[in-house]
Order: sequence, then C-alpha cells, then structure tokens
Amino acid sequence: MSCFRSGWVAVVVLSLASTLAAGEANMNDVLAQIQAMREAYESRIAALEGQVKVLKGERDVAVREGKIQSGIDKALGEEGSGDRAMSSQFFAEAKNSVRASSSVSLGGYTEFTYVDRGDTLSRFDQLRTVLEVGAQLHENIQFYMELEHEHGAVIKGSGTTEGELELEQAWVDFKLMDEAVFRAGVILVPVGRYNLYHEAWANNLVDRPLISRRITPTTWWEEGIGFHGQALDTDWLGISYEAYLFNPGRADRVTVGGGFRDLRLSGDVPIYDSNKAGAFRVAFEPARSAPWLADHLEVGISGYLSGFSGVNGLFDDDGNANTPSVYYDAEDGTVQIWSADLTFERGDFGFRGEAAMAHAGPGRTFRGPGQQAFGFYAEAYYSFWADFLNGTPFGKDVYKDPKLVGAVRFDYVDLSTDNFDQRDLRRVTLGLSYRPIERMVFKFDYQMDFSPSDRVGTEFGDTGGNDETDALLFSVAVGF
Repeated sequence: MSCFRSGWVAVVVLSLASTLAAGEANMNDVLAQIQAMREAYESRIAALEGQVKVLKGERDVAVREGKIQSGIDKALGEEGSGDRAMSSQFFAEAKNSVRASSSVSLGGYTEFTYVDRGDTLSRFDQLRTVLEVGAQLHENIQFYMELEHEHGAVIKGSGTTEGELELEQAWVDFKLMDEAVFRAGVILVPVGRYNLYHEAWANNLVDRPLISRRITPTTWWEEGIGFHGQALDTDWLGISYEAYLFNPGRADRVTVGGGFRDLRLSGDVPIYDSNKAGAFRVAFEPARSAPWLADHLEVGISGYLSGFSGVNGLFDDDGNANTPSVYYDAEDGTVQIWSADLTFERGDFGFRGEAAMAHAGPGRTFRGPGQQAFGFYAEAYYSFWADFLNGTPFGKDVYKDPKLVGAVRFDYVDLSTDNFDQRDLRRVTLGLSYRPIERMVFKFDYQMDFSPSDRVGTEFGDTGGNDETDALLFSVAVGF
C-alpha cells in the first residue's frame, strides 16, 4: 500500500511539474504577445505623431500662403471686390510677377508701334520691352524690379544710340501694418495717376497724354524711401496713399522748349546742396455706398516739391558753363508740380482725366528765369463687340471675351504760360482698339494737333514741323 501511495504521489508530482512547465511556457507566449502588441502600438503612435506633424506643417504653410495671397489681392484691389476694373490695375507692375512665397516669378510687357506724323519720317519702332521680376519673401516682405529696354537698339560700349537699357523700378517693401508699408529703392514718382499705370496694354491710345510727357513726366522714377498703404477702408470711403523722399530733381534742365520732362534725375548724381525732393499721391474712393459710384470712382491728388540752393560744377563766377569743381551760388528756389486726376469706370463706359500745373523758380541756372506751365487731358472710352466678327479669327469662336474699344482724348499743354507760341499745343486723338484678351491690344489712332501760333522754330518734339499736324499711329502691346 505504501508503495502504491508513493507511486501515486510521484505521478501527481510529475503531473504538477508538467503542468507548471506548460503554464510557464504559455505565460512566456502571452508575455511575448503583449510585448509585440506594445511595440506595434508604440510604432503606430509614432507614425500617427509623424502624420500629425506633417499635417500641421501643411496647415501652417497653407495659412501663411493664404495670408500672403490675401495681402497681394488686397494690394491689387481684388479682395472681395468682384469686377473692379479700375482698382484691379493698382500695383499693376507687380501683378503678374509677385505670386510666390518661396520662388521668383517673371512677368513683363512689350510694345511695338508705327507712327506717320506730318513732315517727320514714318517709323516702325520696338518702343519698349520690360522684364518684371518679383518675389514674396514673407507675408510682410516683398521685392519687385523692372528692367526696360527701349527702341530695339543695341547698347554698345562706345558710340551713341537712341535706345536705353535702364532699371526702371527696384524696391523692397517691409510691411508694418496695412496703413504703413515701408518702401526703399528705385520707385515711380507718384505725381499724376498715369505715371503709376503707364503700361501700354492697360491704356487705350498709342501716345501718352501730352502732360504726361511734358509736365508730369512718364516714366518718372527716382531713388528714394517712404511709405504707402491703405489709410482708410470702410463701406463708404477708401483712402490710399504714397509718400516718398527722393534726390532733388534737375531744375536746371527745365526749359520753355522741353517743359519739365528732363527734371527727372534718372540715377544721375544730384547737383544741388542739402536738398531733397518730396512727392505724394492720395487716392480717394468716395461714396462707396452709392450704387453708381461704389468701386468705380477714384479721385487722386498729388504733388512734388524739390528745392535748389546752387549749382556745383556747372558755372564759374562769370556764368561760363562746364567749369569743374566751381560752385555758383544761385538763388534759392523750388520746383513744384501739383496734379489732380479722376477715373470712372462702370460697365462698358470709362472716363479718365488729369490736370497739372508746374512752377520752376528763378535762379536754378545762371540768370535762369522762372517758368510756369499748365496742362490737362480728358479721355472717354466705350467697350463693345460686333457680332459679325464671330465667324472670323477675331471673334468669340476663338476668344472667350474679345472687345472693341472706341476712345477719344483731348490734350492741352502750355509750357510757358507767360509766352504765346507753338508750345501752346492742343491735340485731339481718335482711337479704335481690338482686345482678343485683356492683356493684348491692337490700337489704331488718328491724331490732330493744333497750335494758336504760327511762329517758326518753337515746335514740340512730339509733333510735326507745322502749327497743324495730323498723324496716323498703330501699336501692338502685350502684358504677360
């Protein structure tokens, strides 16, 4: 019996040992599975955290680019504006190119002309080609430049040529707030609206207005610093501004024959001591709540003031020119230009006009007299379409929204209001243009010039040799 009992105990012990061994093995398997599940869970957590970081980064980029685009659209006058034909041209020199937050973009425009004017030689002319380069470096930091080549000329190291290759704009904007954006560099002088929006594809007639050539020069750029921004933006009134300091203009170049065009320093070294020039333009969009005026009417007021207190290196004590390093103490004085402009565009009808007066004080050259000038232009235009053109290569079968634009402009300038001669010029221009797309235009103009005087030898360079001169003009302009 004791042997049987001992055997049974042994069997039980062996069975328990076997069970414990099996249980330990199962426990190891369970622990291994738990560890594997834990590792898989941690791996999944890490993957999800990585995805969250990626999504957060993409969200941040989208938000930043959204702010950048919103800022650009606001500067362009397109934010929430619908069809705002007038204000959509604001900042037009940067509209094509400044579109990226991390890359450089290109744009530009070109203009080809043919002019047959009176007794001057008719001429084909690759008038200008402009390359625009822009970059939005940050939502608050923007760079823009324009490089312009004129008259299709080859610019050589020696000899002379009518052509030019110049840096027309090159500035950096640093935004402090919507109301104050700091700008420094080569900047368009904000005197008159036309100088700011002078691109050929954006205008209806071939020639620029006479006041924009002789009183408020176009294209007029100088090196300087200043601010621009949206001073007020409400449902009933919008006010924007530009205000800059520049090097003083060349008052000694103001003449009865050429007007104020050569006042532009255009990168030359200043010749007047301790003076700077100031220029500003304030644009009003009044009565925004009035249906017929909202987003369609803009009124601008602008001014330019440049002082002079002597000429260095131009005159000696006897008034002889071109004596180097000799200072002639000319009388202190100023050059002043004041301008007002109005633009109204609604539907197919539009009107643009500017008036300007200018004054150059005496003493800017040796025994230089004072000079007064005045001028204005008024332009009306109407967009329409002729359905009979739809079956042609010019019509809606090819282009989505082609337009014909009829325009008429009256120009008047008097470069010396104290004198009565052929520089008192009147001009009527009739134009018809075809736009297959918004940024390309074919223009056909007929001009008629009139002068109240028949004096010889006092003609404008812009007109023919007689007191009455007609001209035919054609151009093709493209913005891209």
